[in-house]
Amino acid sequence: RSNPEGKSWSYVATIAGDPEAVVLQGEKGTEGFTEPRMIRLRDGRLFVVMRRGSDNLMYRCWSSDHGRTWTQPASIGFRGVKPALWLMKNGVLALSTGRPAPVSAYFSLDGGQTWSPPTVLFREPGTRYTDLLEIEPDRLLVVYDHVPFDWGVIPDDHPEAMNTVYCTRIEVKRR
Repeated sequence: RSNPEGKSWSYVATIAGDPEAVVLQGEKGTEGFTEPRMIRLRDGRLFVVMRRGSDNLMYRCWSSDHGRTWTQPASIGFRGVKPALWLMKNGVLALSTGRPAPVSAYFSLDGGQTWSPPTVLFREPGTRYTDLLEIEPDRLLVVYDHVPFDWGVIPDDHPEAMNTVYCTRIEVKRR
């Protein structure tokens, strides 16, 4: 929380911690929970989704007291990185993510408790970082990238290759 001018801040709560997230110097360890995204649900609760660095599993938590306390992190059951969330006007909660899975969108009708099977949008190499936005009722725009040589530099002998950012429009109607 901050004072009205935003000049000072105070701690409110810890949403999630991973006691197994230990990194020993010079050894591969785990990152613990990272890359959180938060949204306010229609019922007023806060919903957070994040990944766990050791296995890229996505986790979720809720708060019903404006972030003072949180439920224990629970696995959503699929993997991804840097999740994006959007609560659509029709009440559908949308989530996009990727890596190690393809760029995919998932949908929930119950505030993030259960999720649809993935709607696969893109399978080519990329960071698989995504974002999404409702551009009109029942329509989302999902952005993501294609980096043909993963995290590496494009070699001189592939002048036609380029890192590219794409967007895909998807229709999401509530049934």
